Amino acid sequence: MTTANATLKVYLPNKQVLDESLTSEVLQNIVKQAKENVDRAINQSKSSINNGEMSPWEFMKMFKFNVPQNAALTKAREIYEQSLLLVQQYVRDGLKFPVNQLPTNFSFESILAVSNIQTIMELSESQKEM
Repeated sequence: MTTANATLKVYLPNKQVLDESLTSEVLQNIVKQAKENVDRAINQSKSSINNGEMSPWEFMKMFKFNVPQNAALTKAREIYEQSLLLVQQYVRDGLKFPVNQLPTNFSFESILAVSNIQTIMELSESQKEM
C-alpha cells in the first residue's frame, strides 16, 4: 500500500491588502452596520405584522424570532451573515478587489484571516446581549 501527502496553496494576489485593510475598527463598524440592518429588518417585519401587511409565509418565518433563546441566536447569526455581505461590499467598493474574477462558489469566509472571522463572530455574538 502506497500513500502520499499533498499540499494545495491558493494564491490570492490581494489577500495581504485585504488583511491589512480590515482593521479592528473597520470590523467593528461593519458589525455595527450589520446590527443596524438586522434591527431595521426586524422592526419593519414587526410593523408589517401589526399593519396586517404580511403574507402567511412571511408570518411563519417570524417564528424564529419568537422564543427569546432562538431570537438571540438567530439575530447573532443574521448579524454575522450581514457582516460578511458588508465585508464583500467593502472590498468591492473600497479596495477594488476583483470579486467578479473569483469562482462562483467563492466565500469571504474562505479568504478572510481567521482572526477577522473570529472578530466578526465575537462581535456578532455580543450583539445578542445588547
